[in-house]
Amino acid sequence: MSGSGSGASLSKYKERISLYEDPENPLAPLTSTQLDFLLELTHGDFQRPIPAHLAPLPEAETVNVKEPIPDVNWDKFEFKSKAEFNNWFVEVDKILEKESESEVVGYMESLEGLKGQTKSLMEEVGGALDELKTLQDNYHFVSNKTNSLHDSCQQLIHEQSRLESVSQSLDANLSHFVKLERIASKLSSGNLLVASDSFFVLLEQIDACLSFMVHNPSFKESSTYGAKYRHCLNKAISLMKSHVKRTLEETTAEIRDSVREIPSKNSPLDTTHLFPLVYGKFSAGIAKLKKLLVQVEERRNATPEYGELYGEIQESYFRERKVLVGESVGGMVEEVGRRGRTGTDLCPTVRLAATFSIRLSQDEFRLYADFFSPQITTHFDGFMESLLSPIYDTLRPLLIKVQHLETLAELCNIFGVEMMEERQATGSPLGLNAFLRFLEQLLQDTQERLVYRASIYIATDIRNYSPGPGDLAYPDKLLMMEKKKAKLSHFKDF
Repeated sequence: MSGSGSGASLSKYKERISLYEDPENPLAPLTSTQLDFLLELTHGDFQRPIPAHLAPLPEAETVNVKEPIPDVNWDKFEFKSKAEFNNWFVEVDKILEKESESEVVGYMESLEGLKGQTKSLMEEVGGALDELKTLQDNYHFVSNKTNSLHDSCQQLIHEQSRLESVSQSLDANLSHFVKLERIASKLSSGNLLVASDSFFVLLEQIDACLSFMVHNPSFKESSTYGAKYRHCLNKAISLMKSHVKRTLEETTAEIRDSVREIPSKNSPLDTTHLFPLVYGKFSAGIAKLKKLLVQVEERRNATPEYGELYGEIQESYFRERKVLVGESVGGMVEEVGRRGRTGTDLCPTVRLAATFSIRLSQDEFRLYADFFSPQITTHFDGFMESLLSPIYDTLRPLLIKVQHLETLAELCNIFGVEMMEERQATGSPLGLNAFLRFLEQLLQDTQERLVYRASIYIATDIRNYSPGPGDLAYPDKLLMMEKKKAKLSHFKDF
């Protein structure tokens, strides 16, 4: 029965398949277009090559059934019963399913393995994260400790800086006290050179320490140390004073010896041969004092001791200069006196004395400015007045004896015009204050004498004029002059 049932079913299936293209009542009717297309496909050239722009079709894979399907007659494809077909179909389905899922199963197995590895890796990652969290906690702990240590170090550094500042301040203040013994020892040393750099450094230390003691009276024993430093300053000033005085005196003595060796063939007024000695050699001889003089001049307003030293040095300088130029000044005084006694015209004598005075003032000031400030001329002006006073004292008696108004007027012109023009021709007026006062005094004396003589002339020759007989012989006097003129013209014609 099973064979007849399966055959009936198969016939039924074949019958239905044949009904697909039944011309009267097809189960799957096709349109004419579809039929034409199908005809072309079935009767066409099946060996036509694939177009070049299309990829080649993969070869058809054949399914190899590894396990034989039991009890199947592949030629007749007939089953004895429906159950046999179902069993066969189930087995075939299992075999196909097993064959088709083998790759999936293998992939699943590999996924399971990977899942296990991933799980293991996740566990390791979790452990690593736990370790990292521990490290992070430890890092925060160490970081907090480090920040705390850094803050402590900053405070210590700040405190160290403050202590260093206090220490430096203490050292700086204390150094003003501990330097005393060393300074006193150097001042007492016989090897100390007054004009050396080490001596100037010593002066700076004394000034700084003395100033510190004066401006910090609250420090213990500051008054005692101040007195000791002032004693050191006085000792240093004494050394400088002695050195300057000795150098000036030695230079002056050397120049005077050189002047005595020169034969006295020249006139006392001719100082050309003396100029290189009195100025050039003197400047070269005291050139080593210039740095010392500059140091003293810079400090002259710092303390009274330096001010007194500066004044004494200038006095010593001018005293030696007066010794050297005194002979020239004395020669001029003698010459002026001699001309006055011999009755020589006073105007050339006055010009000579004034020219000598202005030249002397310029030369002395040029030398003075090489060693002292040219702006400080108080002592220099006094020195020049002492040099020019003998010349003034010699000229004044001669001026007040002049009787002629014309001579007095010319003298006023010399003092007020000529000498002023010569002063302006020199350029700078520095160093000529004493000379200007010298000219001013002579001009005042001359003007007074001129006014006096003019008043006498007015009183005697104008106001109290009494004419003589010859003064009133008019017109006879005019006629006589005409006759003389006519005789002279007559002689000229011949």
